[in-house]
Amino acid sequence: MTETSGTTANRAAADADAAQRADAFVVPGPALRLSTPPPGSQEMKGRMVPAGDRPHTSVATRWWTVQTVPETLQAGLDAYLPAGATADGWGSGPGSFNRMYSWLDRPGVLVGRQLIVQVDTTRQPILVRVDAYATWLPIRPPTALVPTATTTITVTLHTKSPGLGDQAVPARTFGPATVTDRSRVDQVVALVNRVPIAAVREGSSIVRPTSAARWR
Repeated sequence: MTETSGTTANRAAADADAAQRADAFVVPGPALRLSTPPPGSQEMKGRMVPAGDRPHTSVATRWWTVQTVPETLQAGLDAYLPAGATADGWGSGPGSFNRMYSWLDRPGVLVGRQLIVQVDTTRQPILVRVDAYATWLPIRPPTALVPTATTTITVTLHTKSPGLGDQAVPARTFGPATVTDRSRVDQVVALVNRVPIAAVREGSSIVRPTSAARWR
């Protein structure tokens, strides 16, 4: 399917948003921002949270080194809150810790606006990785919308998709049910056309009740 102009704009907005928040984040303390990934960064990537493993998501990565002790850096990060962000959690492990922040969604454009700070305390200077995420919402093309002139809707509900789910649980089918009341038809059409495309990785499968609808 050809990408719509709206989706292209949302993708560009995600790229810009992730880059802006990554650039704006300043690691506290005597820190130096690096222009390229430093030696050992691939080891850090393999040991810590992977970046970019999300569909429809822009990721901006920045690297820093800090000449201090881990406890001082932890205290500095705990006292630091990026503009517009909310503290969204933390974690720690042998030789590492992280801090997470989130920003409000931009309705119809961006969701999942996060920033993760990962710290490797096994070296001096301490190595810090900053990943900013922004997931863009694809825009449905006109061919994926229900025509507003629709006058009849016929719906059939299947409790499971063929070949999916627990095979010991029998599939059940309800319907078909036909709706011709124009006010109800208009409400359903408006509701369906408002639903955004989900940001789901290609090849993923979602097991849920399946409905089939015909529009006339």
